[in-house]
Amino acid sequence: MEANLNYRKNLYRMYRQARPCWIVLAVLLVCTLLFKGLSFILGPLVYYNDSPSAPIGVYLLAPDQELRYGDFVNVHQPVDLPVLHSPKGSLLLKHVAGFPGDVYTVTDSELVIRDVHYPIYPLSYLPHLAPGTYTVPDGQMLLLNPMDHSMDGRYFGPVPRGSIVNKVVLLLPVATICDAIEQTFPAIKQLGADS
Repeated sequence: MEANLNYRKNLYRMYRQARPCWIVLAVLLVCTLLFKGLSFILGPLVYYNDSPSAPIGVYLLAPDQELRYGDFVNVHQPVDLPVLHSPKGSLLLKHVAGFPGDVYTVTDSELVIRDVHYPIYPLSYLPHLAPGTYTVPDGQMLLLNPMDHSMDGRYFGPVPRGSIVNKVVLLLPVATICDAIEQTFPAIKQLGADS
Protein backbone atom coordinates (compact mmCIF):
# COMPACT_ATOMS: atom_id res chain seq x y z
CA MET A 1 0.00 0.00 0.00
CA GLU A 2 2.80 2.38 0.93
CA ALA A 3 4.71 1.54 -2.28
CA ASN A 4 1.57 2.31 -4.27
CA LEU A 5 1.24 5.67 -2.46
CA ASN A 6 4.90 6.54 -3.15
CA TYR A 7 4.44 5.58 -6.79
CA ARG A 8 1.44 7.92 -7.08
CA LYS A 9 3.32 10.76 -5.36
CA ASN A 10 6.26 10.32 -7.71
CA LEU A 11 3.95 10.19 -10.72
CA TYR A 12 2.16 13.34 -9.59
CA ARG A 13 5.51 15.13 -9.00
CA MET A 14 6.70 14.15 -12.51
CA TYR A 15 3.40 15.38 -13.97
CA ARG A 16 3.78 18.75 -12.19
CA GLN A 17 7.36 19.12 -13.40
CA ALA A 18 6.43 18.26 -16.98
CA ARG A 19 3.30 20.44 -17.03
CA PRO A 20 5.03 23.63 -18.34
CA CYS A 21 6.54 21.58 -21.19
CA TRP A 22 3.11 20.24 -22.13
CA ILE A 23 1.66 23.76 -22.08
CA VAL A 24 4.46 25.05 -24.33
CA LEU A 25 4.01 22.11 -26.70
CA ALA A 26 0.24 22.66 -26.81
CA VAL A 27 0.70 26.38 -27.58
CA LEU A 28 3.24 25.56 -30.32
CA LEU A 29 0.87 22.99 -31.81
CA VAL A 30 -2.04 25.45 -31.83
CA CYS A 31 0.16 28.19 -33.37
CA THR A 32 1.44 25.79 -36.03
CA LEU A 33 -2.08 24.68 -36.94
CA LEU A 34 -3.25 28.31 -37.06
CA PHE A 35 -0.26 29.30 -39.21
CA LYS A 36 -0.84 26.35 -41.58
CA GLY A 37 -4.54 27.17 -41.82
CA LEU A 38 -3.86 30.81 -42.65
CA SER A 39 -1.20 29.78 -45.17
CA PHE A 40 -3.72 27.44 -46.82
CA ILE A 41 -6.27 30.28 -47.10
CA LEU A 42 -3.96 33.24 -47.84
CA GLY A 43 -0.99 31.53 -49.48
CA PRO A 44 2.55 31.81 -48.12
CA LEU A 45 2.87 34.15 -45.14
CA VAL A 46 6.66 34.15 -44.81
CA TYR A 47 9.23 34.66 -47.55
CA TYR A 48 13.02 34.55 -47.52
CA ASN A 49 15.03 36.76 -49.84
CA ASP A 50 18.61 35.71 -50.54
CA SER A 51 19.17 38.03 -53.51
CA PRO A 52 21.48 41.02 -52.90
CA SER A 53 19.22 43.17 -55.10
CA ALA A 54 17.02 43.76 -52.01
CA PRO A 55 17.75 43.50 -48.28
CA ILE A 56 18.49 39.84 -47.47
CA GLY A 57 16.25 38.45 -44.77
CA VAL A 58 12.87 37.11 -43.75
CA TYR A 59 9.76 38.92 -45.02
CA LEU A 60 6.21 38.60 -43.71
CA LEU A 61 2.99 39.08 -45.68
CA ALA A 62 1.82 42.62 -44.86
CA PRO A 63 -1.56 42.83 -43.12
CA ASP A 64 -2.33 45.99 -45.13
CA GLN A 65 -2.07 45.28 -48.87
CA GLU A 66 -2.61 48.90 -50.00
CA LEU A 67 0.49 49.95 -51.94
CA ARG A 68 2.52 53.09 -51.22
CA TYR A 69 5.86 54.39 -52.46
CA GLY A 70 8.74 52.34 -51.05
CA ASP A 71 6.68 49.27 -50.15
CA PHE A 72 8.22 45.85 -50.78
CA VAL A 73 6.23 43.64 -53.14
CA ASN A 74 6.61 40.15 -54.55
CA VAL A 75 6.13 40.31 -58.30
CA HIS A 76 6.33 37.84 -61.19
CA GLN A 77 9.27 38.56 -63.49
CA PRO A 78 7.85 39.81 -66.81
CA VAL A 79 10.64 38.52 -69.10
CA ASP A 80 12.92 35.49 -69.52
CA LEU A 81 16.58 36.03 -68.60
CA PRO A 82 18.29 32.78 -69.62
CA VAL A 83 21.82 34.09 -68.96
CA LEU A 84 20.83 34.76 -65.34
CA HIS A 85 18.95 31.42 -65.10
CA SER A 86 15.83 33.41 -64.27
CA PRO A 87 12.71 32.39 -66.22
CA LYS A 88 9.69 34.56 -66.85
CA GLY A 89 7.29 34.30 -63.90
CA SER A 90 10.01 33.92 -61.24
CA LEU A 91 9.16 35.66 -58.00
CA LEU A 92 11.13 38.88 -57.44
CA LEU A 93 11.21 41.25 -54.46
CA LYS A 94 11.03 44.92 -55.46
CA HIS A 95 10.13 48.39 -54.13
CA VAL A 96 7.19 50.37 -55.44
CA ALA A 97 8.73 53.41 -57.15
CA GLY A 98 6.09 54.59 -59.61
CA PHE A 99 2.30 54.63 -59.85
CA PRO A 100 0.17 55.27 -62.95
CA GLY A 101 0.73 58.85 -64.14
CA ASP A 102 4.26 59.16 -62.67
CA VAL A 103 6.80 60.45 -65.21
CA TYR A 104 10.28 58.93 -65.49
CA THR A 105 13.27 59.50 -67.75
CA VAL A 106 15.57 56.86 -69.20
CA THR A 107 19.07 57.59 -70.54
CA ASP A 108 21.82 55.19 -71.59
CA SER A 109 23.20 55.26 -68.03
CA GLU A 110 20.26 55.79 -65.65
CA LEU A 111 16.54 55.89 -64.96
CA VAL A 112 15.27 58.91 -63.01
CA ILE A 113 11.90 59.07 -61.26
CA ARG A 114 10.83 61.55 -58.55
CA ASP A 115 14.43 62.90 -58.41
CA VAL A 116 15.87 59.45 -57.56
CA HIS A 117 18.57 58.11 -59.91
CA TYR A 118 18.91 54.39 -60.67
CA PRO A 119 22.01 53.36 -62.66
CA ILE A 120 21.60 51.28 -65.81
CA TYR A 121 24.42 48.98 -66.91
CA PRO A 122 24.97 48.43 -70.66
CA LEU A 123 25.25 44.65 -70.51
CA SER A 124 24.20 42.97 -73.75
CA TYR A 125 22.24 40.15 -72.08
CA LEU A 126 19.95 42.59 -70.22
CA PRO A 127 16.82 44.06 -71.78
CA HIS A 128 17.01 47.83 -72.27
CA LEU A 129 14.48 50.61 -72.54
CA ALA A 130 15.01 53.18 -75.28
CA PRO A 131 16.16 56.57 -73.94
CA GLY A 132 13.29 59.01 -73.50
CA THR A 133 10.67 60.33 -71.13
CA TYR A 134 7.81 57.98 -70.18
CA THR A 135 4.66 57.96 -68.09
CA VAL A 136 3.66 54.91 -66.05
CA PRO A 137 0.48 53.68 -67.83
CA ASP A 138 -2.84 52.98 -66.13
CA GLY A 139 -2.97 49.54 -64.55
CA GLN A 140 0.83 49.32 -64.28
CA MET A 141 3.52 49.98 -61.65
CA LEU A 142 7.21 50.85 -61.88
CA LEU A 143 9.20 48.69 -59.47
CA LEU A 144 12.81 49.61 -58.65
CA ASN A 145 15.26 48.66 -55.90
CA PRO A 146 17.71 51.16 -54.43
CA MET A 147 20.63 48.74 -54.91
CA ASP A 148 22.75 49.58 -57.97
CA HIS A 149 22.63 46.02 -59.30
CA SER A 150 18.99 45.03 -59.45
CA MET A 151 16.99 43.45 -62.25
CA ASP A 152 13.94 45.70 -62.14
CA GLY A 153 11.97 48.38 -63.96
CA ARG A 154 15.13 50.13 -65.14
CA TYR A 155 15.53 47.21 -67.59
CA PHE A 156 12.00 46.00 -68.31
CA GLY A 157 9.88 49.08 -67.53
CA PRO A 158 6.52 49.09 -65.74
CA VAL A 159 4.75 45.82 -64.99
CA PRO A 160 1.01 45.10 -64.92
CA ARG A 161 -0.52 45.64 -61.48
CA GLY A 162 -1.86 42.08 -61.71
CA SER A 163 1.66 40.63 -61.76
CA ILE A 164 2.21 41.86 -58.19
CA VAL A 165 1.55 38.92 -55.90
CA ASN A 166 1.46 40.72 -52.56
CA LYS A 167 3.00 43.34 -50.32
CA VAL A 168 5.50 42.14 -47.72
CA VAL A 169 7.42 43.74 -44.86
CA LEU A 170 10.97 43.02 -43.78
CA LEU A 171 10.67 41.08 -40.53
CA LEU A 172 14.21 39.92 -39.84
CA PRO A 173 17.13 41.35 -41.84
CA VAL A 174 20.17 39.08 -42.03
CA ALA A 175 22.48 42.09 -41.55
CA THR A 176 20.89 42.73 -38.13
CA ILE A 177 21.41 39.09 -37.13
CA CYS A 178 25.06 39.21 -38.24
CA ASP A 179 25.65 42.48 -36.35
CA ALA A 180 24.07 41.01 -33.20
CA ILE A 181 26.27 37.90 -33.45
CA GLU A 182 29.40 40.00 -33.94
CA GLN A 183 28.54 42.20 -30.94
CA THR A 184 27.75 39.18 -28.77
CA PHE A 185 30.78 37.19 -29.90
CA PRO A 186 33.51 39.70 -30.92
CA ALA A 187 35.97 36.82 -31.50
CA ILE A 188 33.93 35.81 -34.58
CA LYS A 189 34.63 39.20 -36.17
CA GLN A 190 38.33 38.78 -35.39
CA LEU A 191 38.33 35.33 -37.04
CA GLY A 192 36.97 36.86 -40.25
CA ALA A 193 39.65 39.58 -40.19
CA ASP A 194 42.45 37.01 -39.78
CA SER A 195 41.57 35.02 -42.91
